[in-house]
Parts: sequence; C-alpha cells; structure tokens
Amino acid sequence: KDLSKAAYIIKDEKNICGASAICEELPEAWGEKSTPVRYTDSNSNSKGTVVFAGSLTPQTAAQVRYLEEKGINKVVLQSTRLLSAESREKEVRKAVEYAAGIIDNGENVLIYASRETESVRRESEKLGITEIEAGRNISLAFEMLAKCILDVTGTDKYAVAGGETSDAVSRGLGVRAMRIWQEIEAGVPLMTADLENGKRL
Repeated sequence: KDLSKAAYIIKDEKNICGASAICEELPEAWGEKSTPVRYTDSNSNSKGTVVFAGSLTPQTAAQVRYLEEKGINKVVLQSTRLLSAESREKEVRKAVEYAAGIIDNGENVLIYASRETESVRRESEKLGITEIEAGRNISLAFEMLAKCILDVTGTDKYAVAGGETSDAVSRGLGVRAMRIWQEIEAGVPLMTADLENGKRL
C-alpha cells in the first residue's frame, strides 16, 4: 500500500531511485496496464547456460563453491592476464574455445575470474594502472566473453552474479531492455532480455 501511494506521488519525476519494487506500482499510477511476459522454458534453445561470476564478494564466492560442488563445468580466468589488452584477448579466446563445446553440447558452464587480489595489485603496479582501471579491465573481459559466446554458440541462457559483471555482460550481449518474468527468490528475478538485434534471451 505504501509503494502504491509513493508511486502516485512520484509518478511525474524524471529520475527515481530506491526500491525497484516501485516499478510494479508505477504503471497503474501512469494509467497503464502492466502485461506479464508470456514466456516458458520451451521458448529457449537447447544449448547450455553460461554462468558469469565476476563479483569478489563472499556471497558470490559461496555461490561459485556451490556450483563447483555440484560438478558444473568451469572456466577459471587468470585475473592477472585480464589487465593488459594483449593477454586479455588471449585469455578470452582460450575461454571461449573451451566453453563453446560444452555449451553446444547442452551443458552448463561457469566462468569466473580467479581471486588473486595481491597478484592483481602487483601486476597493476607493474603496468602502471590503478585498482579502478584494473577492475574495469577485468569487467571488459566479461563483456568480450559474453559477446563472443553469443556469436559463437547462440545460446540464449545466461546467469550473472555481480553488479559490474551484469553491466559488462549486458553490454557484451547488446541488451536493449529487460523484462521481469518470474521471481526465483525474494529480489532475484528470472528475466528475458531484448537485444539490439531483435533477438530475445
């Protein structure tokens, strides 16, 4: 009820920050109907799911461990090799070559960067880049991976852990708009993505 009231109060604001749940209430405040996405697993292709885990948070580390214990196929990117353009390109190419066969076979694959914080710091100093630039370079690797994997395999199923990683993967895939489909857990949505080329993931 509070969100509904808030939606009517802020409906004419150009920039809105806060709980994303307000999005459920805004269409009514704007006098529009909210139409649920009609989508089922049968709309998807038979290729495997790509799981990108770029975040270094303890939660993502636990999620990675869980998937490894379940026996998921995995590609571990060497973080220090993602800092310069030449070594990043080689590392991405190698990862795509390995992951593509798994995905085309209908199996899932986890791709994450190694947690070598101290090594990354030392390598960044050698290259003369800041920690922020190092983080951007690692994110760029995930952007390149997402684009290459989509181009090579055409798989339409992706799971992403980490805010910056989500941003990078969305750019790589060419996401134009996201539509909430189902809620898996509180605050964790299953979504469809409309791409710039007209395809849907």
